[in-house]
Amino acid sequence: MVVLARREDRIARVMRDRGKDRAYVESVMAAQVSDLERIRRADRLVLNTSDRQALTARALHALDEVLDQLEDSALR
Repeated sequence: MVVLARREDRIARVMRDRGKDRAYVESVMAAQVSDLERIRRADRLVLNTSDRQALTARALHALDEVLDQLEDSALR
């Protein structure tokens, strides 16, 4: 499962929450797996494009889907 936010939102959050400057955040992000590769590898994608309440709802929905799939597999 991958939770993905817009690049600019991620940069702003790290700068705000961890006190890092933009150049540092961008250098760390450049060393990480790309968003496209994360999406490619993911079984589920949760978009973090709104507030925390919306993210929680989306994440719980994705988790429910995974649990349902596991339950179905166990019953076979």
